Amino acid sequence: MATVTNAAAAHAGVVDRRSYGGGYHSVGYVPATVDRSRPAPLLVVLHACNQTPEHLQATGDLDAEADRGRFVVLYAGFDHTRRTLPCWRARSETRRGRGDPAAVAAIVRAAISRRTPPIDPSRVYAAGVSSGGMMVANLGATYPELFAGLAISAGCAYRAPTCIGARPSGSTAALARAALRAMGSRRHLMPVMIVHGDRDAVVPPAHALQLLEQWRLVNNLILTGAKRGPIAAVPARTRALTVAGGLRTTVEYYDAPRGHAVLERWSVHGLGHQEGGSARSLWAFLRQFRNPGRTT
Repeated sequence: MATVTNAAAAHAGVVDRRSYGGGYHSVGYVPATVDRSRPAPLLVVLHACNQTPEHLQATGDLDAEADRGRFVVLYAGFDHTRRTLPCWRARSETRRGRGDPAAVAAIVRAAISRRTPPIDPSRVYAAGVSSGGMMVANLGATYPELFAGLAISAGCAYRAPTCIGARPSGSTAALARAALRAMGSRRHLMPVMIVHGDRDAVVPPAHALQLLEQWRLVNNLILTGAKRGPIAAVPARTRALTVAGGLRTTVEYYDAPRGHAVLERWSVHGLGHQEGGSARSLWAFLRQFRNPGRTT
């Protein structure tokens, strides 16, 4: 059962702290800019190992972006004392209806059902870094009906046989089929933004390529039933830019049939195992999409 405390945030909105059964909790941020008479988008954020929702909220810039973009942020987390490792169990809990994926799905459903503020169920997104990013990939496969798009930083493919400290292995096509089976009848085109540092020694950057290819194949199978096209294996276009901290970044865009990018891969040059990109670029990607199976 949830408990609630409200407190003034550093920004103009309201912070909503809740606890749930099983040792899970969340910190929500509702900007003052949100129009409470209309359903708002929701961004669910999962932290890395050794972090908490409070830490991620305090050190990131998502609240400020939520003020600008008029969306609600929900940072989800767990009780570290209940785990041997203070990480999301992304490698072992990859099935619907159990463990971390089920707990996060329940937190999302509770946020939608509270209607304080009203949430647009067709505009719910998930983002995460490191083990949180890996769990976001799991959520995209196991609970696709809840999410209109994903953003994964320093993560691995859904059910990747190797990840931490090792290069990708196994068949990416088989991993795509595993994700598609997990999605089941709830499957829909899943936009994914992938961000990875090319100096990441914890999760080697080749995992970003496997993650990209997994979701490219999944989306092609959803669109046409075949792994080939319409989303090509080479980017439709590439852009070079500089992100916060002066790091050069290469962005690849992979277009769906209608000509807009449903997959983006951000390679941040010189970045190690940490979150890259920015809240603004993350939201600029996700906000384009709606979940076709959900209505307001």
